[in-house]
Amino acid sequence: MGTPHQRSVDRDDRERTIAAGKNMRGYLEQFVTSLTVTEEDVDAQPSFTHALLREGQLDHDELVSMLILLLIAGHETTVNLIGNAVVALVNHPDQLPLLRDHAPEAVEE
Repeated sequence: MGTPHQRSVDRDDRERTIAAGKNMRGYLEQFVTSLTVTEEDVDAQPSFTHALLREGQLDHDELVSMLILLLIAGHETTVNLIGNAVVALVNHPDQLPLLRDHAPEAVEE
């Protein structure tokens, strides 16, 4: 349960989280609305979102939801990768010079 102060902080965090989610969804809804789906656009700069919209595989709301999922999933995996790399280097400091010498080969993306 926590103290009254902790419950208040939790409520504030929850409200900020909800507001941030609404802001992100609003931004992505505007982005998807702004996409032009013509053959020329897709041929000039093909993208996954253009292809899905052009072929009618996803409607507007489905595409917005998919983009939110991809954004969060990409963030989560990147955070975990960086965190695990730091822990590995702390546990094996002898590997840091090797990483510095071979950084381009160590990072694929």
